[in-house]
Amino acid sequence: MKKLPIFASLGLIVVLFTACSGTQEFKSDAGKFSVQAPQPLAESIQTTDTESGKMEQHVFTANVGKTTYLVAYADYPPDAVKGDPQNVINLAITNAVTNVTGQLISSKDITVDGNAGKEIFLESFAQDGTAVHSKVRFFMAGNRLYQVMGLATRGEADFTAIDGFLNSFKLLP
Repeated sequence: MKKLPIFASLGLIVVLFTACSGTQEFKSDAGKFSVQAPQPLAESIQTTDTESGKMEQHVFTANVGKTTYLVAYADYPPDAVKGDPQNVINLAITNAVTNVTGQLISSKDITVDGNAGKEIFLESFAQDGTAVHSKVRFFMAGNRLYQVMGLATRGEADFTAIDGFLNSFKLLP
């Protein structure tokens, strides 16, 4: 059996890993972000009535097996973000956990491209009763709230892939 030189073997492993990981860069010029996703993200826009008026939330998702990858952003009116941006982030976290009737398992402070935020891990239940684990990062850039998330059925989550997705998120100028 012919042996490959070590550098050729390592090169083959890198090529195979890249092909198997299957991530590709997704960019949103309007959203001013890029992220490495397992497949192209599909955009939807949801309009919500708030005390400050109508607000659009742009949601980008990809479903791979039992895992969903998501990036969302919404522009808050400047007067709604006065003071500490952590107040908006904390309210968003409270609403997210409440809306899915979830249980907050952990929370930690993070920084994304110089912007302070929080990462949470929560458990919730789908309509069919299936337990779902979600890892979500919330942060403000100016008056824009970003949420970057990976969620999957409990016990089936590939947190290496989810962390790769979360860590690849970058703000664009």
